[in-house]
Amino acid sequence: MSLRAAVAGSSAGKALALGALAAVAAAAALDARSATASAIREGAPTALLVRSRAAGVSDKNPPDLVLLLYRPAEKTLDIDAIDPSYPVRVEGDSVATVYARDYARTRDRSSAGCAAAEAAAAALAREARWPTETRVLHLERQSPWAPDPATLKSRLVAWIGSPWFWTGAPSILRAHRAAGLDHAYDSLVLLSALRRIDPGHVRPARVSSLGGLPPAFEDPAAVAHRTVEILNASDSLGVALKATKVLRWRGIDVVHFGNAPRRGAVTRFIDHVGDRAAAKAAAGALGCPEPEVVTEFEQSPRATLTILLGRDIHDCRRLQM
Repeated sequence: MSLRAAVAGSSAGKALALGALAAVAAAAALDARSATASAIREGAPTALLVRSRAAGVSDKNPPDLVLLLYRPAEKTLDIDAIDPSYPVRVEGDSVATVYARDYARTRDRSSAGCAAAEAAAAALAREARWPTETRVLHLERQSPWAPDPATLKSRLVAWIGSPWFWTGAPSILRAHRAAGLDHAYDSLVLLSALRRIDPGHVRPARVSSLGGLPPAFEDPAAVAHRTVEILNASDSLGVALKATKVLRWRGIDVVHFGNAPRRGAVTRFIDHVGDRAAAKAAAGALGCPEPEVVTEFEQSPRATLTILLGRDIHDCRRLQM
C-alpha cells in the first residue's frame, strides 16, 4: 500500500470516528433535554397523538386522531381512537367543526388537521381523568391506521413488532420538521419504548362525544353493579337468547338481549365503564376464547357491558348450536 493510500485511509477512518462521536454526543444531548425520555425513566405516563388520513378520503373530512397512552410502570398501552364528534371547546366545537372551519379558511388539509389535533390535545388535557404529568405529542402518518380500535391494535402491534420498524424513522423526522428535532426525538423515544410491550397489555378504546376519555384512571370498583346486554350480529337465530340463559345461570345480570343493527364476523366485548376484567369473565362464562375488549365509555349506558355475537360464535363452546 502506498503512503498516499495509507494517509487517505487513516483520514477516512478518523472522519468516521469523529462522525460517530458527534452522533453519540448529539443523541446524548437530545436525551438529556427530552421530557418524554425523562418521564419514561421515571415511570410516568406519556402520550402520543397520531394524526393520519386514509388514502382516497376527501380533504373536506377531518383526519383520524389516535391517542397512544403508555404507562411504563404498568407496562400497558391504551389505544384511544378519537371520534370526530369529540367536544374540544366549551362553545360546543368538536374535532370535526374545528377542522371544517380551518379548512374553509385555508383550503389546506395539513393546516386544518393540525388545528383539529391541537384543539383535541387541549381538550384531553382538561379532562379530570388525565394525569397532569402526561405530555401529548403530535405525529402525522400518511399511511391509514383505520378508525376501528380493535383494527388499530392489530396494526400497531404488527408495526412496532416488525423488523422494519426503524425504516419509518425518516418519515417521523420529516413530520416533525416544523416542530424541531427535539420533538421528533421525543416521538422516536416513545415509539421505541412501545416495542417492549406485551400485545396482551395493549387496550383499545374509543373517545366520543358520549363520554370523553375512557375511564382508564377510574377505579372499576366504583361501579355499583355490572350488567350485560347481548346483541346477535351472527346469522344464527336464537343465539342471543341462548347466551342470555347461559350468563344468567352463572349469576351474570343480563338486562337486554336482541338483534344488532348489522351483521358482524367477529364477536366483540364492548366495555362501557372501564372494567375489562368483567368483560373477560363474561367471555369465559360463554366458553369464548380470549376476547378482544374495546372500551367505549358512556355516561349512562344501558348496560356496563355489550356483547356483540358475531358469525364466529362456534368458537364459544357453550353457544355451539
